[in-house]
Amino acid sequence: MAADEELGWLLRILSSRIRREIITSLSKDKKGTRYSQLVAERSLSETNSGVFNFHLSKLIDSNLIQKKDDLYKLTWKGQLAAKFLDKIEEDFEELIGGKRLKMDEIGSRPWEQVKSQIGWVRQHAPRDPIATLGMAVMYIDGMYAILSNPHNLEIQINNAMSNLGEVAQREEEPEILSLTMKLSAIEKGDLKEYESSLEGLEKTIRLVEASPKWEKLLPSRLPKEYTEKAPDDWRELAKTTKDLVKEGRILDAIYMVRWTTFSILGYYAEGIPERTGQWRDTFLDSLIEIGEVDPEVEKSYMKAFGLKTYAIEDSMKLAEILDRHLELSRRIMAKHGIEDLTQQDL
Repeated sequence: MAADEELGWLLRILSSRIRREIITSLSKDKKGTRYSQLVAERSLSETNSGVFNFHLSKLIDSNLIQKKDDLYKLTWKGQLAAKFLDKIEEDFEELIGGKRLKMDEIGSRPWEQVKSQIGWVRQHAPRDPIATLGMAVMYIDGMYAILSNPHNLEIQINNAMSNLGEVAQREEEPEILSLTMKLSAIEKGDLKEYESSLEGLEKTIRLVEASPKWEKLLPSRLPKEYTEKAPDDWRELAKTTKDLVKEGRILDAIYMVRWTTFSILGYYAEGIPERTGQWRDTFLDSLIEIGEVDPEVEKSYMKAFGLKTYAIEDSMKLAEILDRHLELSRRIMAKHGIEDLTQQDL
């Protein structure tokens, strides 16, 4: 490979914030790092597990990291990549306000994450409605945090809808909440809708856990104890939504049900290539095959979102709603002088 091609390849690999963080984390421990320690890094632990594992496998496939005896280490190529990142951090300056920012700080900004969700929605809207719907929910996850910040609202996933309702009232922008409901496929937002959605989530958990392929989904990337623990974590999230309902926060509960269900589906989709032999660029592309590989899982997912069908025209309309939501959100951001936020701001 020519030098310019090699550089282009490396830049493409390092274009992902998650991959940069994995490399940086591994560069701190020459002896190797266990999966549980790696994912415990603050920003990495806030990443969807399916997305994280996709990027981890990308680095393995690119021969930048290796796994041996349950430990992940940088290869010699990975060590060079880590030095390359250090050099970029030394030379890179954020000109706004004359402030110098590290590359991983810039990459971990919620606004950067939101922009990636927007890109995925637009990419998948004409191709795969299921992925589009899920990524719209993830977009809300990032945007509610940004809009909550100037109002000093507590930023937790189970407060997403409550916070946006409060923002809509304080900013006199009621459309923010109504558009958020549409992006989350929330119709009436009543107890009946919640109970039906919860049934879909609980069935999704049972189906995924009972899958004969479950223990073999990610044999080289996830330790067995982590795989065994995941369904318990999902059930705990489902229980949290019931507590929200008891508090009268039904919109929060419905949103959290759908956020959890999509997280599970993304996790599950990681194993589809192993069963079909067709590898995809991202786990989102694997979602296209959910209906063919596991139609019952697709049905339970749709039930969790309160839908019987969801077609291309629906996802295209959703992308338009997202653009409107983004327009209003940026107007609020501009009002408060917010161009971006770092994890430290949150």
